[in-house]
Amino acid sequence: MAKQSTDGNRVIAAIDADPFSLDIIELMLSKFTVHKFPDSAGAFAYFQENTADLILLDWALSESGVSLVSKFKNDESTRGIPLVIISGKAEPSAIEKAIEAGAIGYITKPFNKSVLQETIENILK
Repeated sequence: MAKQSTDGNRVIAAIDADPFSLDIIELMLSKFTVHKFPDSAGAFAYFQENTADLILLDWALSESGVSLVSKFKNDESTRGIPLVIISGKAEPSAIEKAIEAGAIGYITKPFNKSVLQETIENILK
């Protein structure tokens, strides 16, 4: 189930259109192997031949967050991978929509390193 990278780390797929956010995620999650994708198409191409332990998905990509969560949850290659939404929206209604769509967690931007790390570690236990 949980795939480790060749260096023994757990694998995180981070999908965000903002390259700076992807770099911050990679820096904050340095104990994991982070694969960065600027869009869902690149991530889906990756998942045709690879897997990850967790998906971090930006709610504000060009597609709606709800439809993307549904796509990941319905795709055979990604349906069993825990998915966490990352977003600048902190409103309870946005968080509720993400969880209802199938996300297992929701982390707001700007990132708090401890919250990001602990949330992911708790999900991957």
